Amino acid sequence: MSESMNPRAAALNALHMIIEQNRPSHLVIREMLASHPEYSRQEKAFFTRICEGTVEQMLRLDYVLMQCSSVPIHKMKPLIRTLMRMSVYQLLFMDSVPDSAVCNEAVRLAAKRGFSGLKGFVNGVLRSVCRLDREKMLPKREEDLH
Repeated sequence: MSESMNPRAAALNALHMIIEQNRPSHLVIREMLASHPEYSRQEKAFFTRICEGTVEQMLRLDYVLMQCSSVPIHKMKPLIRTLMRMSVYQLLFMDSVPDSAVCNEAVRLAAKRGFSGLKGFVNGVLRSVCRLDREKMLPKREEDLH
């Protein structure tokens, strides 16, 4: 499957526009789906779920990333930050997607987008998320996040 046909690559593009360029999610998702008429019903649903879920769960995703990454989220390259968020969403909320597939695809996308030097970082952080105790996915109510 070529990059242009890959729903994860399209989701990365869409999420980058939504999160980093502050474009309305419903418009970006609609435009992206219209530009990929070759997608099956399953691929469209997969793409849409990644986009909507990542935006909806962004605070939780960032909290998990803060626990697993030595690089603060605000210091990550924008595309890598978006890639990490959408990958963590898949790891935490999409049980039908194997963890290894999420990690491998994230590493592949990082390399394809010109970030080959960050493949180890992407893989390491995502593998740490896979090992993270589910009890630590959310802060305790009394915990101060500042």
